[in-house]
Amino acid sequence: MAAYITVADTRAAGLTDDTTYPDAAVTAAIDLWQQVLERACRQWFDSRNLTLKLDGTDSDTLHVGIPIISLEYLKINDHPDELNPSYYRVYNGRSYPDDRRNPRIKLRSLSEVSDIYSAPLDSHMLRFRKGRHNQEVKGDFGFVEDDGSTPLPIKRALTKLVIEKLVNPIPIPGAVPPVPPPPIVAGALLEEQTDGHRVKYADVFKFIEGRPSPYLGITQDQEILTIIRLYRAPLGMAAPAHPSYM
Repeated sequence: MAAYITVADTRAAGLTDDTTYPDAAVTAAIDLWQQVLERACRQWFDSRNLTLKLDGTDSDTLHVGIPIISLEYLKINDHPDELNPSYYRVYNGRSYPDDRRNPRIKLRSLSEVSDIYSAPLDSHMLRFRKGRHNQEVKGDFGFVEDDGSTPLPIKRALTKLVIEKLVNPIPIPGAVPPVPPPPIVAGALLEEQTDGHRVKYADVFKFIEGRPSPYLGITQDQEILTIIRLYRAPLGMAAPAHPSYM
């Protein structure tokens, strides 16, 4: 796993005291908080060569949980041979359209690309047949820019996080009273009176306690949290069970 930032990046950002914060401590902090950042975003931001075993869904589309940079081969339906690249299309664009938010491999109709002598399956129709780990994909994966680099906002978030955790100790949960959330309704109505009638409502808002942040003990830096939200991987969704070209 390559580091997204270097010790020199943290020095340039203001962590110049190499006596209190030696290079070894900074390197260890980069490794630690890079893993936290990846876990928070549910994806990584460099190129990694992987062989993936995925479940077939009886459709013509195979969704991948991480952006595809390039594909070496695709083996479908437990077949030992690699599928001819002319039979499928890889969605790995990084400009327009940007396929990093919906990385997938889509099979093509055999009526467009083959004849009766080259069709790998019957009925002139390809599909990722339903099964467990019966589809194999090998290639390079990761959320990177066109030139293969880590996105600059991710580098900034990691740099700030590393410096914050080196300069400030990790807060102990419960040591600081939680800050209560703002009122749900400004100017909540507690009591009203009309001609000869008065109604007093229960003060339900006093029972609402402060809600702890999901990153309590990690960071409360709003810029870092915003970058995490921007680069968080989308939730996985099942592919439809019917090929779209039928």
